[in-house]
Amino acid sequence: MSVSARANRFRDRYALSETGYHDLVVGGFWCTVGNLSQMLPMAVIFLATNDFVGHLLDSSRPLPNIWQYVGMIAVVLVLLFVAQWMQYSKTYNAVFPESARTRIGLAEQLRKLPLSFFGRRNTADLTSAVLDDCAQVEQVFSHVMPELIGTICSTTIAAVVMFIYDWRLSLAVFWVVPVSFIIVGLSSTIQTKFGTKYLRHTIVVASGIQECLECMSQIRASGQSARYMKGLSDDIDAMERA
Repeated sequence: MSVSARANRFRDRYALSETGYHDLVVGGFWCTVGNLSQMLPMAVIFLATNDFVGHLLDSSRPLPNIWQYVGMIAVVLVLLFVAQWMQYSKTYNAVFPESARTRIGLAEQLRKLPLSFFGRRNTADLTSAVLDDCAQVEQVFSHVMPELIGTICSTTIAAVVMFIYDWRLSLAVFWVVPVSFIIVGLSSTIQTKFGTKYLRHTIVVASGIQECLECMSQIRASGQSARYMKGLSDDIDAMERA
């Protein structure tokens, strides 16, 4: 499958526009840059430690100039600021225009539905469900997907560079990465099973709460308040255990 076909499939799967997909790629890039920039302070510390320890071990070596490290620290601070600023701007801020387009598209689709569709459903529940889904999408594409892309790319770059420097050190540090992917892959069935179980209990609790709000007067009139609340409490406990 070509890159363009995969991109189109990804956009269709997550209902992204061309601009939204581009913003996601840019956000992933800046997350990668942000992750790599956080390695720069350790690089300065290693350089300073190497030079000062070298001077202690060999007195013939000149004492390192402290001002060059002060200059490095200043440059690193500027780079960190720029990288984190751009990462925040290209992830958190960039997702809201795409979210607005998604909400407008959903509103346009709802506008085209017949009135009988809304007559059979509670419009407040429908609005709440749509807004909750949009909020979850915002959370995923502002805090999860770009960070995931950035983590994968920055880890790969660091592993390759370290492998070139010393392959034994690279294996010692990064052997956990493929093992963790294998564990996640092998446990996907179990995760899906428990996730489905939790979702099922969540729907039961939401339905029970909604029914309680709508039928409270009838429940009280029939003297079933204690029994109903006990059943709802048991459903909530089951959801928490799930």
